Amino acid sequence: MTPPTGLSRAWIERLVESNILGIMVEQDGTLVEANDAFLGMLGYTRGDLAAGRLRSPDLAPPEYPD
Repeated sequence: MTPPTGLSRAWIERLVESNILGIMVEQDGTLVEANDAFLGMLGYTRGDLAAGRLRSPDLAPPEYPD
């Protein structure tokens, strides 16, 4: 994954690891990475993430089906 122009990979990694924002990465509808802030906001664990139990369609409220 290439960071946007002007942002270094190290800067993005520090932001993700700081846990001041919930951040996740999705691939084909499945969350493949998330920081602790994101997992905590939704009540999931790293085990849930590793097992592939976090899918975007399942996390969206019913009024936002897409």
